[in-house]
Amino acid sequence: MKKFALAAAALALLVFAASSCKKDKQPKENTTPVIAWENNSNFAACEITDKMDASVSLTAKEGIQEMVISFTKLPLTLVGVVNQHIDGRSFPQNLASSSNNYLATLDLVNDSSVSEYIKGLNMIVPSTIKGSTACTINFKSLIINLMNNQILENDANISFTLSVVDKADQKASKNLTFHYTTGPYITVKNYAFAASVPGKIEKASITVNSGSQTLINKLKGSVFDGVPVNNGVMLDLIDNSTAAGKLASYGLTTGAKLKGQTKAALDLDEFIKLAVKDDIATDKSYGTHVFTLTIEDANGKTSSESLEYVYQQQ
Repeated sequence: MKKFALAAAALALLVFAASSCKKDKQPKENTTPVIAWENNSNFAACEITDKMDASVSLTAKEGIQEMVISFTKLPLTLVGVVNQHIDGRSFPQNLASSSNNYLATLDLVNDSSVSEYIKGLNMIVPSTIKGSTACTINFKSLIINLMNNQILENDANISFTLSVVDKADQKASKNLTFHYTTGPYITVKNYAFAASVPGKIEKASITVNSGSQTLINKLKGSVFDGVPVNNGVMLDLIDNSTAAGKLASYGLTTGAKLKGQTKAALDLDEFIKLAVKDDIATDKSYGTHVFTLTIEDANGKTSSESLEYVYQQQ
């Protein structure tokens, strides 16, 4: 009977221990690499501007083994720029060519030419990629560098897939697209401006530089409400209702009719004849008087162009 009791007690202890181990067992941690874009969580197309936030974070708890950027859209004007940073002898398949529709691949770990290029851009922190468990990748550095001194067509895209493999052979990838919109383009004919603004007009102003103090004082006064700048006066065509309203009386498109437009025609002929010429004549301010149109689009891109009115002695 005593032996039976001891055996029962031992069995109970074994069952209890097994039960305790089962309760203490925790689920296995998920260490799959994670790629995140804090300010663009859904990885929507990012407009290329000087102020764009293209900083992506990567977490790889097992340590990074491979990291590759595979272009899926690459403007032809950038093909040569990308290829010059690839070791074509060791990785000929990564060069953009007709065989891969001119879509290059940047191997950030194994291609020493690519890794040196990336380090020079200060694009990834820390700069040593292989073995890192976390890093930040600022793609703005890459995009701006590729576009340096290059001309892209309006509505062009630079797209690629960022792929990562960790030391446990776990994979993660994200598709990124950077969209390019041409900045404002302004032309001048006689006393008229013509503007093409694919990114839509956000701000617009005309700055008048003149030796006529009578004209300058009038433009600074309550009728036009101009702002003194660099020996001239700036007339806001959109945000200053006084200036915009007065200029509209001379046939210029201003205010809400101008904002958001992709094209604009601003003829200063009537403004010069009715509001400028008499003041210049009063001061006998012979010579050149400059009118500069400045436009900023919704992406923060700006452009300026000037026209000249020459008042000659009669």
